[in-house]
Amino acid sequence: MAGPLSGWAIAGLSEQSTDRLLLNVFEREAAAAMVHIGTNGSRNTWVSAEGVSITLEGGVVIATRGLGGDLMGAEAPVKGNGLRNPSNHLRTHDFLNGLGQITRREFRCETFFWKDETLEISDRRYETKAFREVCEGAQNRFTNTYWLTSDGTIQQTRQWISPEVGHIGYQRL
Repeated sequence: MAGPLSGWAIAGLSEQSTDRLLLNVFEREAAAAMVHIGTNGSRNTWVSAEGVSITLEGGVVIATRGLGGDLMGAEAPVKGNGLRNPSNHLRTHDFLNGLGQITRREFRCETFFWKDETLEISDRRYETKAFREVCEGAQNRFTNTYWLTSDGTIQQTRQWISPEVGHIGYQRL
């Protein structure tokens, strides 16, 4: 993946498609533009020019490919507008182990309102409510943050993927 995109690169995307994301891999200080390539039921898959892909369900990342240490699958019962309701829930992440077998990790999570925030993305302003999901498992603890617009769209997010990848985030452009 390339380094952070310049304003020129983001402006160029505006002319190409209405369905696009800016993906950030925070711990690697890398970013990439992504376009929507398909829908399977409630799941939407996005891909970058470098071949990195993420699959979202209700705005929540449920799978990644091409990052190394990928999230092979996830069950996240709280998605989209459901994030507005405080909850305690179980989240699962599936990873490949060194033998190429799926290993499942479970996390106990709490979701709650964090703060109101105005986002500025590509010269547009979005009034959002930010929600946090704090999760803890036997081996890992992480916090995911979701910024929702009034219609329930996740406009921006920061989500933990795996110990190898750390957190990724996306912004809807």
